[in-house]
Amino acid sequence: MEVSGQLHAPISLLPEKEAPVPIGQESGWATRDGRDAVEKREISHCRESNLGRPARSPSQYRLSYSDSTSSRFNKAAEDVKNLNATPNEEELLELYALYKQSLVGDVNTPRPGGLLDFKGKAKWDAWNEKKGISQDEAKEAYIAKVQLLIETYGTK
Repeated sequence: MEVSGQLHAPISLLPEKEAPVPIGQESGWATRDGRDAVEKREISHCRESNLGRPARSPSQYRLSYSDSTSSRFNKAAEDVKNLNATPNEEELLELYALYKQSLVGDVNTPRPGGLLDFKGKAKWDAWNEKKGISQDEAKEAYIAKVQLLIETYGTK
């Protein structure tokens, strides 16, 4: 059977899960398993280009920005331990809040209720002020804060 100059296999020769998709008309056509032909081509391209490594989905190729941010964040978390002097309380609370927001996201615990737990309440309040900031934005802010502290206090 020939459609617009390109050959297609008869339906009976195709695997059970897939229906024929006319070439050049992929968008909008779906196979029986629910994926469209363009998505299937992207996935098969990923499998072919990995040369024996486990297949990665197309969305996994979009992590390069996040990966570099994560590595810079981890380096900043190590660098802040080597400051010449201890930052003041306000700076420490800011670092704590950005660090928690970067790793966990929005506050997920109740505010400490102890009468004398001033430190726990201050840390929780600082973290709660960062509510709504994405984890990537918090990582970037943490990196900038650490760079500022390194300029202010220097490193060992």
